[in-house]
Amino acid sequence: MKKVVLLSLVVFLSISCAKKEQELEVASVNFTPCLQTKVKSAELSSGVNVEFTNEGVKITHFDFEVTCDFSAVNVTHTFVNGVLRITQQSSPSHADCICYTDVSYTINGISQDEVNVIFVNGMQVYCWNGGEDDDVSGVYIVGAWYEEAGGITKSTSSLNNFTSVIWSDSLSTSFTSGNWLYLSEGESSQHENNLIKNSVGGNVAKLWKNGKMQTLSNDWSMAYSVYVTDNDVYVAGIAGGGIGAAVWKNGKVQDLTPGARYYTEASSVYVYDGDVYVAGSEWDFSKQAYIAKLWINGEAYNLSCGTTSMFAKSVYVSDGDVYVAGLELPHEKTGGVAIVSGIAIAKLWINGREQNLTNGTINANALSVCVSGNDVYVSGFEGGITRLWKNGVVQNFNNGASGHANTVFVSGNDVYVSGGKTVWKNGNVLYHMDGNYVFEAMFVSGSDVYVTGNEYVSQGSVPVAKFWKNGVIQDISNGSKESWAMCVFVK
Repeated sequence: MKKVVLLSLVVFLSISCAKKEQELEVASVNFTPCLQTKVKSAELSSGVNVEFTNEGVKITHFDFEVTCDFSAVNVTHTFVNGVLRITQQSSPSHADCICYTDVSYTINGISQDEVNVIFVNGMQVYCWNGGEDDDVSGVYIVGAWYEEAGGITKSTSSLNNFTSVIWSDSLSTSFTSGNWLYLSEGESSQHENNLIKNSVGGNVAKLWKNGKMQTLSNDWSMAYSVYVTDNDVYVAGIAGGGIGAAVWKNGKVQDLTPGARYYTEASSVYVYDGDVYVAGSEWDFSKQAYIAKLWINGEAYNLSCGTTSMFAKSVYVSDGDVYVAGLELPHEKTGGVAIVSGIAIAKLWINGREQNLTNGTINANALSVCVSGNDVYVSGFEGGITRLWKNGVVQNFNNGASGHANTVFVSGNDVYVSGGKTVWKNGNVLYHMDGNYVFEAMFVSGSDVYVTGNEYVSQGSVPVAKFWKNGVIQDISNGSKESWAMCVFVK
């Protein structure tokens, strides 16, 4: 895996007052001399990532050509009438040989709303809808990207506690191995949303629009779901900076559980008739249980009472009726400590009234819900077997196949299901991908099928975000960092 080398920048500012009168600062970091053994990568040759953060615009230039004996990178820029022009040059600028390195820096004080076009060394690397801010059509993907240390914070939670299991597996595989999960007072205290500085960096929530990446948080965070309507882009997930469950609207974050001390997450977002619905879960320390939650325009509603742990994973609204899919985890309490040792039950809530999709004899989970007319479709798994329920009844679709049906999507008269490495249409395999892939989410627009997921180069390796259109893979990551693609929406 290619490792990004961050360089210290000797920065010379040349700012025009036509757009901004104040000085725009550029964040600098330590630098490492270029190694002559570094060769140009084949994946994203001279690729430039543009990210907008709370501080400004971050530029990451992969395989930037420099002289072998360079000691610094000089950066100058102008910002006039929405056009940001950046010049990068190694110093010294003349040598007998060249090599390639990765350059990263942030120009502070510039927001995405102000920028129309960005040029780096005369090459256009960013264009915001041709300057038309009201055009939100495109392909939206959310997930996370690993950031090195340097302002990034990471959760205090250890890699072996319950929180990280939920985080990494999204409750898809956490309860199929038969392991007991202990939620004691001591462990629960590790779930607090307080964050600390971490020298090795952490995951940061990201939004890709048509391949352009935007940073949603400067702290350890994750984006699980995206929904686009009118001129607004909504993202649900976990925010950093002491915030748990959160929803972003056009990049601005809203804390759904202000003041919460323990772990919360927002798993799914859906917008209907101007109202924003978010499904998720929150740890209730007094009850030693997770509470399935539904937030409507930021106001919280409990879908469960805490006698067992329940999780809301997907929300869909049709004709004013609210459908939520998730699961229940029965547990016992011994000496005031909750021990989750029961069988997971796939659940469906309709307007707050819950129903069981499985009988509790084998571990199951409901991961996605979609409604078409009078029919309610829920996808998930039971005993490691892919499942699709229609109006509460298991369908014969691909019966016996192993894996998790992570998404169900209805388009016209066709029912699509994705999970594992496979996409099904009306119960038949539409396409199957060989390789170490895991499909996370799907969206159908017309005759086009969009799928997001992750590739694991080898068992136990870090994930690399991937995107498929009609079975053809599209890289949204060059593999230089750990990355996740969790949801896709096409408008």
